[in-house]
Amino acid sequence: MLRTYGWKAITATAYRAAYEKWGGSVITHPRVLDFIHRHKPGIPHEYLCSSGNPGTSTAICRWGRWLAGDLPALNRYVQPELDFGEPEVILPQSPHAIKHYLWLRSRMLSELNHGAVPNTHIVHKAKNFIAQVKPLNELSSKTRNTRSRKLKAWREAGGTVRPLKDFSPAELARIYGELYRKRRGRTLRSEASLTAVYTDLGDMVFGHVLFMRNQPCAYQLILRAESPRWISYEYVNGGMDLAFSEWSPGSILLGVNTQLAWEECCKTGRKMRYSFGRNRGAYKQTWCKALPVFQTVTL
Repeated sequence: MLRTYGWKAITATAYRAAYEKWGGSVITHPRVLDFIHRHKPGIPHEYLCSSGNPGTSTAICRWGRWLAGDLPALNRYVQPELDFGEPEVILPQSPHAIKHYLWLRSRMLSELNHGAVPNTHIVHKAKNFIAQVKPLNELSSKTRNTRSRKLKAWREAGGTVRPLKDFSPAELARIYGELYRKRRGRTLRSEASLTAVYTDLGDMVFGHVLFMRNQPCAYQLILRAESPRWISYEYVNGGMDLAFSEWSPGSILLGVNTQLAWEECCKTGRKMRYSFGRNRGAYKQTWCKALPVFQTVTL
């Protein structure tokens, strides 16, 4: 059915070229898709584009009847062995893309794409919107000052903020796994694959680790993907040592990571798309704004 509505098969190389030209999100990045396909070889996948004219195309990867990377498809094919959170699905798409019906299931299609896909409608419940971190220029001076004071107090008490380059893939996997257990009281189900994620996608991993007196106490797995007009930051999951909860290290870490992302985007003249998955959880109401996502209507 896809082919009868103007879609045709393309190579992974052609898909990569479309992504590099037009951009996308973390979960639609060609390296992330390749990583998933190599570690989950049973996924039925295919790359396609919507038009023979490269200047008016949309490129996609499909997993069976689903858009690759869409949350229900991740739950069906990928998770829990590999964890990519609740990602925003941004397709590589020309700014002049011709409208084409997309007969694949999707519930997390970005607002950036739905205009070229006529058979979409906004998801009905706000809790299923994407929670995007508020840009720093939308915050009040009171909020910014409060965050600065918390970070200063953390450092004065012996806390440090360390960049990820200080750690090997195995060390990051261990830190993440341990802090997740301390926060959740259970083992991270994707723990066995963490070293592979940090090894194969290490240059896409973003953020810091918080330490207190040489003890790791907070970490968030964030993946980063560059596009010509924006940079995507995708929060996957995180962990925290509850012994240090009086300092709110999770909030401090989120503030530090957000500041770094904002500065990076300002420096390169691109928009920040920092996603925290679906719009659920009280803390997201403080840190994020809800952006709509779209669902395809299929036969």
